[in-house]
Amino acid sequence: MKAALTSVTAAWWWASNSRVLAFPSFAEKIPNAERVADASGRLWPGVGHLSRNGGGQLNSFGQDFEAAGWAWTADLCQKDSDADGSSNGEELGDPNCTWQPGSVPAHSTGITHPGISNNTGSYSAGADEEIGLFGAAPAWYLKHAALMLMSWVVIMPIGILVPVIFKDRSKGPMWFHAHKLLMMLGLTFILAGLSVALRNKSGKHFVSQHSLLGLASIVLAVLQPVNAFFRPRARSEKNIRQVWELCHRWLGRLAVLLAAGAAVTGIRTNLS
Repeated sequence: MKAALTSVTAAWWWASNSRVLAFPSFAEKIPNAERVADASGRLWPGVGHLSRNGGGQLNSFGQDFEAAGWAWTADLCQKDSDADGSSNGEELGDPNCTWQPGSVPAHSTGITHPGISNNTGSYSAGADEEIGLFGAAPAWYLKHAALMLMSWVVIMPIGILVPVIFKDRSKGPMWFHAHKLLMMLGLTFILAGLSVALRNKSGKHFVSQHSLLGLASIVLAVLQPVNAFFRPRARSEKNIRQVWELCHRWLGRLAVLLAAGAAVTGIRTNLS
């Protein structure tokens, strides 16, 4: 239990302080990423996002970059993501599509944005975007993050600690009712957060590292009350009950750890 809580705390600290670490991890995979500018000449740090500062919804190039597995491939290079008549490679200084991470692009001047058509000007941050811990993000993203973090960082850990602290100290079933109430409340927040993401996120679902980790944690969270329904009786099935308790505890802890990974990858991706 201490190890699980320590891991969650460490993951949350890393996610909260990863703004300076997140962007370079993607910028290094795009030629001249630090020189990308819009039609007016303004630098655009969030190359793959609609918002200039990064975070939130992806632009056309960002969507193609994601589809390419977050890698600079020949197909991505040759593609014209913003349909302005110039390939992504031509706009990013790699017209021959030979650039590799760590090498020097063919040229580094005249770099234009592969996700903004040079014929239509520049994007500006949407009215529903906010800038904060999660970078510049649309309102739905903040709702999704708030619901998930409230559940996995606050409600679920408290629910897990209740039986650990009070089971042997309480004479009645109060600890059990508190545990059950907190876990069901946490599950409600989780499903609400999932619903927000499914309704608002464009493109394919459950293909990124964040979404796959999140899905795994949600599946385990949903299985926990189902598992609890089949809890063996303590007296008549003692050995089976011990096995059940072991599975119930560690599946719950695994769900929290997977959720911590989902939180880290989700925040890092949005800040990139």
